[in-house]
Amino acid sequence: MLITIPVIVLLVLLSSFFAAAEMAFVSIDKLKVREESVKGRKNALLIEKLLENPDQVVSAIVIGNNLANITASILAGAIATSLVGNIGVGIDCNSSHDFAHCHFRRSDSKGIRNP
Repeated sequence: MLITIPVIVLLVLLSSFFAAAEMAFVSIDKLKVREESVKGRKNALLIEKLLENPDQVVSAIVIGNNLANITASILAGAIATSLVGNIGVGIDCNSSHDFAHCHFRRSDSKGIRNP
């Protein structure tokens, strides 16, 4: 558990980076980038290349952000479960795979008993 908390902090910082990158990318001034790339600036040329496929870039950023957030949530849930146990929680799953398994299994059995 000692290493888990710093990992969660790093994941939250990584999530912040992804959020800032997304905001910067969608609000970039394309004309200014074009002017800088005409001047031969390498960074502007790279950004211009990324702007050719904005949907792919934003999708990659969002996926990275989601992975960071999901991993941080799983680790935080594991810490909370180890500290307070499973008091009052309806599902006793520790990972996303277990959660999905328990959720769908339980919802199926509830649906069969109470249609």
